[in-house]
Amino acid sequence: MIKLVAFDWNGTILSDAAAVSRADSATAKHFGFSGGTIEEYRATFTIPIRNYWIARGFDLKFFDRNAEKIHKYFLNQYEPLEDVCRSRAGTRPILAWLRKMRIKSVIYSNHIIPHIEKQLWRLELHGYVDKIMARPTSDDHSHMHNRFKQLKLYDYVKKFKLKPKEVLLVGDTVEEIENAKYYGYYSVALTGGHNSTVRLRAVNPDFLIDNLNELKVIIPGLSRQRL
Repeated sequence: MIKLVAFDWNGTILSDAAAVSRADSATAKHFGFSGGTIEEYRATFTIPIRNYWIARGFDLKFFDRNAEKIHKYFLNQYEPLEDVCRSRAGTRPILAWLRKMRIKSVIYSNHIIPHIEKQLWRLELHGYVDKIMARPTSDDHSHMHNRFKQLKLYDYVKKFKLKPKEVLLVGDTVEEIENAKYYGYYSVALTGGHNSTVRLRAVNPDFLIDNLNELKVIIPGLSRQRL
């Protein structure tokens, strides 16, 4: 049965794809590159962030020389927008249902813990989340050059001695689906986030959903399967 559901944050719990796209476009223009649409953003966004900016047209050497400045400028553009983003449809009902079913809910993210905590309190969701696994501060630039959040989740799964098929990953990007496949977890891709539906379908998630409430049907079905 499913004992742990791990949610990505940006674009999965927080509905911020448009905000990030807008902040990215402003950042690109600030550094002398062209902005872009949300469709272009969803077609190219990836982790590590370095790969994304290069796909957007940044010169490799330019990015490496200016990575810290780029990150700082982006955050200055993004933070005011972050503070008015809503949660994704179905967030509160599914988190409440998971709590009722005694299934652990965690957030594993490339974002910053204090930012996530602030938004959880604002959205009145903090009491539903058992653990946040993310970057400790904005000075941590791990996401710029590497994928790392899956390692934090793996350690958490080991700590509680969970089997891979007792874990369900929910995310809006290719990264989460690839994480799930690598470790043997179940994967759920959520449309309308930071990657296009075309890209999500291409990596063959176990499930593709439009609303987090759909997990109420998926999880009982998986729990009836033999491990």
